Amino acid sequence: MKRLFLLALLAISSFAIHAQDTKAVKKLLEAKDYAKAKDAIDQVLATDKGAKDWEAWFLKGKIYGSLAANEATKSLVPDGRMVAFDAIKKAFEMNNPMATLMLSQEGFKPVFGLYEGYYTEGSGFFNAEKYEDAFNSYKNANTIGEYINKNGWALSALDTSLVFMAGASANNAKKMEDALFYYSKLADAKVSAPDYLAAYKFIIYYYNEKKDDANFHKYLDLGKQIYPKEKYFDEVEIEYLDKKGDKDAVLKKYEDILAKDPSDYENTFYYGATLFNMVYKDDAKIANKEELIGKMEKAFAKCIELKPEEMDAYLELGKSHYNLAVEFKEKADAIKPNPGKALTPDDQAKKKDLQAKAEKKLNDAIPYLEKAFNIMDAIADKKMGQKAKARSIAMLLRDSYNFINKLDKVKFYDAALERLK
Repeated sequence: MKRLFLLALLAISSFAIHAQDTKAVKKLLEAKDYAKAKDAIDQVLATDKGAKDWEAWFLKGKIYGSLAANEATKSLVPDGRMVAFDAIKKAFEMNNPMATLMLSQEGFKPVFGLYEGYYTEGSGFFNAEKYEDAFNSYKNANTIGEYINKNGWALSALDTSLVFMAGASANNAKKMEDALFYYSKLADAKVSAPDYLAAYKFIIYYYNEKKDDANFHKYLDLGKQIYPKEKYFDEVEIEYLDKKGDKDAVLKKYEDILAKDPSDYENTFYYGATLFNMVYKDDAKIANKEELIGKMEKAFAKCIELKPEEMDAYLELGKSHYNLAVEFKEKADAIKPNPGKALTPDDQAKKKDLQAKAEKKLNDAIPYLEKAFNIMDAIADKKMGQKAKARSIAMLLRDSYNFINKLDKVKFYDAALERLK
């Protein structure tokens, strides 16, 4: 109470000194004639005496803020809100006690109006997909909001919604460093609401693209800590390890994930697909090929158990058996007699054994391939990609039946191919 009394006494003496310079401005301001008030305050501040008057700067903040808030007059003050904010800050620098008293008497509206104005403007720009304008407005709102908080008037030290929107606007405007700056504020504060997950995803993506391993792992680990049930962080780590060419680490990561949740269909399928690619598509020779094939078949069998209506696991299992059949056939075909001679009994036995293994693998493949084909063929209005996949499965089945000499089935899938053109 004593402090306010002293402030009031200071105000009385201060007003007496400079009232003659600001009296006309105040009358125009009270009359809401903001355009004339602007001209008047600019004239006051153009003088040496006026430039030293804290209240003149405070009045400028109010006038410019009012002009900027009105669509009809904002063109009179380009970037008027920030000019108003700078003027109010100057008033506080010159006479903090008096500026605080005056601002509190007005319910802090001159400053809060600037904050709210930029925030609302940013939202309008964002919704209109004018992302760079939105970013600039949100950035200015945050600057003013931080000043409000620093002075203890209101708001939190981290205005999470506003900071997120600044980051989102910068991201959409392709201002990646600015997006990183604002999103990092949220992540470093360990903000954990579901709506802010995108911030962590962006930061991890950014550092991965920049090949900044230290920060990539820092924010990846932080994301896992804040969102322990979010699959994205495991997925991006797998992608990272895969790009590094560390296949063993990729498999280990999948196995760790599936140990925690054996019913995770998606990761079970991708685990199987990773094994499939290692066995059949990678150029390097694999010492433990049979072991990997066993793990792959187990993974796809689990997928079928979890979602028997899905086609993909049937197809991958069928293709695996088919590929092994091709390998056995190629080995059998490679056993040839020397020119002018017949195969030795031993070579004949090896060739026959390999041909039998090829036929067995085709018989193993056919049920899975037929299940996959039937699922695809049952789709009424097939899109181009679906039709192409159905054709590729029909080709595998036709060739499989041709090898084991089941000509009726060959004709059936020839007809299917014709129908699927």
